[in-house]
Amino acid sequence: MVSSSALWTFILPVLTTVAAQQDFPCSFELDNFAFDLCPLVRGRNAIALNVEEDTPPTKTTSRYSISVDGSLIRDRTLPKDLTCPDDTWICLEVSNTRPNRPSEPERITQIVPIAIGSKLVPKAKFGIKRHESDVHAPLRVILHGGTYTGRRQKALFEFVCDHDAEPSSPTFAWSFNGTHAFDWRSKHACGELISGTPTKGGPETQPDDQPPQDPDKDSGELSPTHRPRGVLWTFLLLGAIFLFFVLRKRSASSILKSLERSITSVRRHAQMRWQQGGHASNNHLEWTPEYLVLPADDEMPLSPTMAKGLKPFHYGSVG
Repeated sequence: MVSSSALWTFILPVLTTVAAQQDFPCSFELDNFAFDLCPLVRGRNAIALNVEEDTPPTKTTSRYSISVDGSLIRDRTLPKDLTCPDDTWICLEVSNTRPNRPSEPERITQIVPIAIGSKLVPKAKFGIKRHESDVHAPLRVILHGGTYTGRRQKALFEFVCDHDAEPSSPTFAWSFNGTHAFDWRSKHACGELISGTPTKGGPETQPDDQPPQDPDKDSGELSPTHRPRGVLWTFLLLGAIFLFFVLRKRSASSILKSLERSITSVRRHAQMRWQQGGHASNNHLEWTPEYLVLPADDEMPLSPTMAKGLKPFHYGSVG
């Protein structure tokens, strides 16, 4: 794609929607600072940025076409669904290939219009200083207008003051939730203080533009905190369940043995009383009926049930 001859511009903090080919001032004032980005944007051809990512079993390529001097010229030799619509300033094409199938053609998976001229609504504001020693806060310019699958899109250019970066071009920074961010280092991003002191200075936070904080400081192997935790919790849960049933079984077995010893002791004592006292002491056996003597190989039920070799009885009652 090549760009048209219209001027790409940035306007003051209070901005309105304008026609696609209408000029915007590329020099402006922001919080008592004067900026002149015209040397960066006037007469510049479309910029192509490619971002490659390994997405096994494929390799994904994101191609950004960025016009800084008006809307892109659509390639009319391609079907409409394979190009961004007319009046698009920034377009994203996502495609993938299978490295293990070199004979297969590249597949286009997404066409995303990011900034549309008629809905551009450009805005400018200060970002956050990246280093405490920085003299200038970065300048953020935001372009709107695109939508993809119902989600609004926007481009965020963060101009960073750098006197040694000429000639310069934008570089890809990040993409998240419909926001596509680019860094642009240039001496033209060094605002000039008009007079006195800044009216505001850079804001402390920009939650609407920044991606979520990524706790993974290393882009290589996963740190221990990022290894799958589901497996660990599964093993811990299974271990707890196993331990619970082992302790429960041992507890029931201990209760059973204790009860059996008590019943045996009482029965022996009763038999001795029977032998010593004769048939007159027969009534002493009524509270130790025969069915309470549990076989050694049976376990005590955990709830009132019909067990083999046992008659039903209710806990808390005698007989």
